[in-house]
Amino acid sequence: MFFDSLDVSYGEMWGSWKGAAHPDPMSRAAAARRHATGRDYAVLLAAGDWPLALIEFWPGRMWRVYQFDDAAECTQMIDFKRHRPGTLRVVQNVRWWFASEERHSSRQWDVQETTTVSADGQVEVRSESAGAGDAEVRRISAPVEDFLCLEPEFGDWQVFVRFLTEQGHEPAASVVLNEPADEGRGPLRATGIERLFTPGPRDTPDGPAAIEVIDAGSLRVPSGRLAVSDPGWITEPLRTIAVPPGEFPVTVSLMRTTGGTHVAAARVTLLDAPPCAWEMALEPGEDPGLLGEGQFYGVGVDAGTAAFLDAARTVSEEEFDGLIEHLDGDGSFTTELDAPEPEPNLIAFRAGHGDGSYPVWIGRTDDGRVGRVVIDFQLLPAEPRPAPKAPPRPAPKAPRRPRFLARIEAERTYAAPAAVEDPAPTGRKHIHLEKLRETERLEWGGRFPTATLRAVPQALSLVRYDADLVHEIDAAGPGVQRGIAEFAARRAATEAGLADLAWVAPALAALAQGRPLPFPFDRADALWALLADFDVPDRTVGEAVPPRHEPTRSPVEGRETEAAIVFTPEERSEPARISQPHMALSAILRAGDPHALTGAVGAVSAGVATFGEDYPAFLQEVRDLCRMLRDSGLHLADPYAVPASAEDPDESATLAAPVVVEAVDGLLDTDVIEGITVRVPADPGMAVDHVVQVRLVVGNAIYGDWRPVTAPGEPMDFTFDIEHGHAAAHYGEAKISYQQFLDEDTVIAASKTLRLRVR
Repeated sequence: MFFDSLDVSYGEMWGSWKGAAHPDPMSRAAAARRHATGRDYAVLLAAGDWPLALIEFWPGRMWRVYQFDDAAECTQMIDFKRHRPGTLRVVQNVRWWFASEERHSSRQWDVQETTTVSADGQVEVRSESAGAGDAEVRRISAPVEDFLCLEPEFGDWQVFVRFLTEQGHEPAASVVLNEPADEGRGPLRATGIERLFTPGPRDTPDGPAAIEVIDAGSLRVPSGRLAVSDPGWITEPLRTIAVPPGEFPVTVSLMRTTGGTHVAAARVTLLDAPPCAWEMALEPGEDPGLLGEGQFYGVGVDAGTAAFLDAARTVSEEEFDGLIEHLDGDGSFTTELDAPEPEPNLIAFRAGHGDGSYPVWIGRTDDGRVGRVVIDFQLLPAEPRPAPKAPPRPAPKAPRRPRFLARIEAERTYAAPAAVEDPAPTGRKHIHLEKLRETERLEWGGRFPTATLRAVPQALSLVRYDADLVHEIDAAGPGVQRGIAEFAARRAATEAGLADLAWVAPALAALAQGRPLPFPFDRADALWALLADFDVPDRTVGEAVPPRHEPTRSPVEGRETEAAIVFTPEERSEPARISQPHMALSAILRAGDPHALTGAVGAVSAGVATFGEDYPAFLQEVRDLCRMLRDSGLHLADPYAVPASAEDPDESATLAAPVVVEAVDGLLDTDVIEGITVRVPADPGMAVDHVVQVRLVVGNAIYGDWRPVTAPGEPMDFTFDIEHGHAAAHYGEAKISYQQFLDEDTVIAASKTLRLRVR
């Protein structure tokens, strides 16, 4: 393709885009400010209707250029690093060849060639053919100057034009760059806020709806700092607004549709006078000039719930669990965590369609005072905005993106303050977190687990058989959970023919009375040996087979969910035979767990294995009992609960805790890192050929790395990919430790555990 001019558009990084206008646009001024502060953005160069190059600016002054062929297909990716001030070096050049358009659309390349260049001009060319196994590798030396180019200042995109010839394009001797017009492009604006709180019918993209306004109570703000937050994450930096100390009414807007009722917005009214202007609630360091079109700084929600509160208010884990139980169990849309006057209370409400990031707006009166504070869950479309002035050359309209991509962008707009240091690119983090959340939602039967349930070892196993029951047990409270654990253990023991044995009956009695399990259930070696007792029945049962799950269409566009379909007898293969006495003893042992929820879920899970093919009837009994105990108002104190030990769990560890180089004050911010470096301190007790193994624990997953000691007097660095950091950010924390081995099996010493908060 010959060209003498290129259209320029700016936006977020989006390497797979094929259109001639950027899909996530931002103004030229916003991109320039991002460049000056070291934050990521992208530049799209297009010739008429054809994209030719997408140029990404990465923190650390790194650049990546995606190049497109005459069919607008991405077939090349070039990475640049700063070689010296004012000069870039090509460090990697990847090209793909595809046999057909279908293979290209699915990114199934037939040949991939990767050229890597070192700082001293050493070049490695690696050619791979799909399905061929080993790659062909060539190494050559060349003058490093052959791989250098000028480092561009903002707007100097001519630097990259010469690379377009690698795709067969023919630039003219002088190429004109057509910069975009900036009118009409910028951050999200507060439009239609009053419509959110005006009762009546509405038209939405999903059909007709009706707005209903309800009173949520009065909020006390004695400190004069009103905060908007997820009530489960108020330890994080809060988004606060300075208001007069006092007590103010809270109003919630409900949007009712044929698909259900959701909270559309919530409002605190501080003054009777109506606002004359709306502005985005910002924290120090947040610069709207860095936001792209339609983006905002907002409140992140990870528990499906948001709240208004005084910034000095705290929420205990028990209060939060009760809050969630009230909203989920009673079908309420709002709830209050009260406190004796004049102490601050908290008013919480469901967050639209669930987790995400949402804008907070401040309505000011004509004299500049704060009259309203509103959180908008973006269920209603904004009022039409004035159309932007037409660009010098028309660009085709971008196709409508699936909603789950819009949600990723909503999370991306929950941006950190402009960084002085070089932050890492955020797009891949949010995509990775979105995948983790969606995977977890499906794993847990279409609902996100509470943090407590997520930590129960047998919970995911039981979810495969009855996800709704697992969540119901989780929400029931410790008294109900202990009753379920005792019932499941007794039913399993009875089914296996063990309940009346002289050494089993005392354990069942202890469970019923809330006492610790007696001998032999306090000694595993003695317990399992007793299975040789001639009085133990030799009973087996067919293995319990969970229902089959097939993907179906989800109400959320672009997403699939799962529906349970029970195997028919013809489809089911011959199940394995399971020993009932072994599974029944496991049910009793698990029922005695010091943690009520762990005991209940563990006992029911073992009970499923004990009943085998007949497990549906057993689970129905558990479900009936759970509802009966819950409906009876049973809220007993957990009979097994004991105060947490104040002893450091790592007190016996002899090695110093590891250090994470990228962490600051116990916080690992995955928006500003590209990987995790775990540093094991030097220790005189380590010798050559000893082995050090590092463990990174995230949720229920354990990631490990190990290496022989080569220099005992020096620290050792272990690296983990940024994806491990993204997984830790999903759970909010990570635990890191290491062990010293004499050989593969002999542990010499263990370290203390480093616990990090991760976001």
